[in-house]
Amino acid sequence: MPVIEINKRAFLKALNRPEDLSHEAIEELCGQFGIEVDKFLDEEGTMKLEIAANRYDLCGFDGVVRAFRVFLGLEPAPTFTAAPARHHITVEPAVNKVRPYVVSAILRGMTFTDELYQAFIGLQEKLHENACRRRALVAIGTHDLDLIQAPFFYRARAPATIEFEPLHTGDLVIGKTSADKILAAYADPKNNSHLRPFVPLIGGSEVYPVICDSTPDGLGVLSLPPIINSERSKIRPRKVDAEGHVLDEGSHNVFVECTGTDLTRANIVLNTLITNFYPYCAGGVEKVEIRYEGQPPMVCPQLDTWTLTTTADYMRRAIGVEMTTADVVGFLNRMQYQAATDPAQPDRIVVRVPPTRSDVMHECDLMEDVAVAYGFKRIAQQACVPALQTVGGVLPDREMTELLRQEAAGCGFTEVATFALVSQDENFAFLQRPDDHSACVIENPKTRDFEVCRTNLLPCLLRTVSEVVLKDSAMDTGARNELRMCALHCAATPGFEVVHGLLDYTLNRFGVTCGEPAPAPADAPKRPTVRKTYRLVPSADQAFIEGQRADVILVRTTTRPEGPATVEEDRLGVIGVLHPRVLTRFEISEPCAAFELQVAKLYEVPFTTV
Repeated sequence: MPVIEINKRAFLKALNRPEDLSHEAIEELCGQFGIEVDKFLDEEGTMKLEIAANRYDLCGFDGVVRAFRVFLGLEPAPTFTAAPARHHITVEPAVNKVRPYVVSAILRGMTFTDELYQAFIGLQEKLHENACRRRALVAIGTHDLDLIQAPFFYRARAPATIEFEPLHTGDLVIGKTSADKILAAYADPKNNSHLRPFVPLIGGSEVYPVICDSTPDGLGVLSLPPIINSERSKIRPRKVDAEGHVLDEGSHNVFVECTGTDLTRANIVLNTLITNFYPYCAGGVEKVEIRYEGQPPMVCPQLDTWTLTTTADYMRRAIGVEMTTADVVGFLNRMQYQAATDPAQPDRIVVRVPPTRSDVMHECDLMEDVAVAYGFKRIAQQACVPALQTVGGVLPDREMTELLRQEAAGCGFTEVATFALVSQDENFAFLQRPDDHSACVIENPKTRDFEVCRTNLLPCLLRTVSEVVLKDSAMDTGARNELRMCALHCAATPGFEVVHGLLDYTLNRFGVTCGEPAPAPADAPKRPTVRKTYRLVPSADQAFIEGQRADVILVRTTTRPEGPATVEEDRLGVIGVLHPRVLTRFEISEPCAAFELQVAKLYEVPFTTV
């Protein structure tokens, strides 16, 4: 989990706690909020806190203090507003080649004391490490609005045509030069630049993204995301000499821009930065209009709340303790929500989720915060633990998988473990099967090899037992796992008889025999009996050679003391010799025979009721 370092004395002062509060008391206080103290650094007067990886609003000192003050009842949950946009950024289509998105806002009336300046820089660094995924998803740029000239532009240019003076970092000072030379300097190990790991993010691109203003001198570069800002637009802290005379008023109005490859994450990062320093903006926050070619203008930041609903009954059942609707409303308000009962339905609670809580998506997220506000120690003491004992065990699917592995290995087959993701072509076109849209598609896959969840095992030419993923609207997730078995024989001859032998042996182990069921014996018990058999019928599966392929049909014959027997048939799988075109696409030179079974149809998962 992310670890942040904060000033212990300033933290306690902000919470109206004595500055000499013991370490044990501080740990108890943080534990009530669900945060763990990593360590105390008494020499520096600081302490390190472990925060949840998805709580980006707690990445800075001000966010932590605000959360604790609301939690302790020292102040109400904050609200955020932004003035209408007076400035805009025009986005050129060329940026789609490298970093297609930008969001922006303006902070007015800030006074950057040394403490505030360090907190401002520190939060950006912490967000870059976590929410921004080391700048791969989002990069933050901040500029002195009074030193630059609107309107603004987000462009992409060839590296050699971009010239500006980058921000001076450490001992490395680079004068005005081209962007390719700037990146070369940062990439040089001799310079030991902290920006070196970020150079590959755009270093291989034919164009570099740049944020520009309307300065008539050249391109007017403000930043080269995700690498470095311009020296001429840097934020300056307020400087005062030893006698209290102001040497430099510093920056007051800040132009914030976040560029990236993920628009949702960019908005989260922008909102986190804005809301953390919202109290310091004497002139308020101002929106910025983003203009994309051929699209309606987009205005950001979006600081509106959104609504979730819940009930006290849900909280009682989920957490296991008794609480009233009023209790739940109070707990939610302590966690920075704006909660109230619905006048039309007194049992229903309407919750306004603030823009700071990007981690909240479902009702269960509200439940987690209610549990935190209630107190985990109190839950442990008061929770209604069921008065019964249970014994853990292996899931039926896992147990069946292990049994099938042993049986197949005993027949001389070797197990192969493969990825659950395959390419779209491998799952359908390579097998000469039509795309029936049954596969769950991966959004924005990193590689073409992993585009969909496999719906059968043959694409990987397996000799294993595993699961496939199928779409199923009846499931909460819209998909379900299905246990299957696939076996393949590859040699100088296809070996159909070999895989057929394994198929017959495996089905026999499930009590399924080949051919017509034997007649019931005369002394059979006078109760319904079920006999399972299987038979092979011609198949139309294009993955196999015509005339050398068959569907495996499971036949269930039910006999009753009275009335005729009933017969139910179900397709269990397919067996055959793979088509030469399929083998060519998978670059296999030897003939192969294979079968695939839906193992889940061969056994019933036992259920017990307590």
